[in-house]
Amino acid sequence: MNIILQLSTVPLANHICKLGNQIKTEKISYKGWQKNFGKSINRRAPATFLNILRRKVENTGGQLEEFSTINTCLSQVCHKCGTRKKKKLSKRWHECCGIHIQRDLYSAFLSYNVENNVLDISQANLNWPSAQSLLEQAMSRLNQVAIGKSRLASFGLGQRQSDSLVKDRSDINKVEDVV
Repeated sequence: MNIILQLSTVPLANHICKLGNQIKTEKISYKGWQKNFGKSINRRAPATFLNILRRKVENTGGQLEEFSTINTCLSQVCHKCGTRKKKKLSKRWHECCGIHIQRDLYSAFLSYNVENNVLDISQANLNWPSAQSLLEQAMSRLNQVAIGKSRLASFGLGQRQSDSLVKDRSDINKVEDVV
């Protein structure tokens, strides 16, 4: 394995393992991604990363579970109304039923509620109130870190919605007289 790739993937896998050892992820065709995003996929090697993560999780007695995207369609479904709507990859925000959240974070929340390759909508509805505030806090922190730096456009932070979860930014723009 490329030493640079190993230096970036192993610490990330270790960090994820510290957060828990029951990991769920969508089963994705990385070969399909390679057709559209060739160089980027080769540089980041997501399949290699997943293999490293799986090995580390299993070494801790945990499990990395992959579930079908065909059955779950997490980036296309709303847990409130059950509507399934195909979205362009460029649309990075989930907006339905009053829920306005970054699409990847929302899919991660929904994956928590997948059992036996099926999204459990009732479980997602039970878990949403506590998860919503955590996801909003995560997005707010990411926004705070990104102020004055290049933002992750692929994560939807280059879009108008990027500031919507930071409730009050007035203190950021104030300049303090420290003389």
